[in-house]
Amino acid sequence: METYGLTLVEAMACGTPVVASRVGGVPEAAPNGQGAILAVMKLRNSPQLREVLREAGREIVCARNSLSAFSIAFEGVYRESASSGGNAQRKQSAPIV
Repeated sequence: METYGLTLVEAMACGTPVVASRVGGVPEAAPNGQGAILAVMKLRNSPQLREVLREAGREIVCARNSLSAFSIAFEGVYRESASSGGNAQRKQSAPIV
C-alpha cells in the first residue's frame, strides 16, 4: 500500500485526470478539485471538468514536486538541523575500559 500516492502524482504530471479515494496520503497528493476528483460519474459526464482537472493536476505537480521545490524544502530542513545542532543534548556513551 502506497502511503503518498506517487502513481496519482505521476498521472497528474502527465495531464491525466485522477479519480481517487480519501485514504492515506491520497488527498494530499491529489487534492479534490485540484487535479483530482472523488466523484466518478461527475468526471465521466463532463469533458470540460476533465480538462480543468488535467491542467490543474499538471500545475500542482509541477509546483509541489519540482526539483527546485524539493531543493528548497531540503535546504530548509538542513538549515534548521544545522542551526539547532549545537543546542541539542547529546548522550555520551560510557567509556570502554
